[in-house]
Amino acid sequence: MAHQKAGIGFPFRNKGKGIPEEVKGVDVVHAAFRALLHKRKRTSVMRPNVGLNIHNFVFEDTGPLLRAKIQRDIAVNTAEFVPQVNLIDISIYETEKTVVVDITYSVQGIISNETMEIVR
Repeated sequence: MAHQKAGIGFPFRNKGKGIPEEVKGVDVVHAAFRALLHKRKRTSVMRPNVGLNIHNFVFEDTGPLLRAKIQRDIAVNTAEFVPQVNLIDISIYETEKTVVVDITYSVQGIISNETMEIVR
């Protein structure tokens, strides 16, 4: 029997007694991708390059340039830190107070979706 890769689920959930919930197999990739999307760059002492700059971008000018910066940030960092994820589409919607990022992606042929809402 082959050993399945295991990791900590994201978002973090307590399994009891302070032990985090564990995920296995393809769910490890999904958890790593979700963690990357919600991590700000330069917030980890040991790995400062892991994360996104999205939160910095939302205070800049809105429109096509903002959307392009967010799409590039997600694409570049996904390719570097979670290469098992195949990005299919990144849609970005802006309101006066939020930026909504809707990401369609696949892992091992299974299509999934993640949505982030960033408050300005």
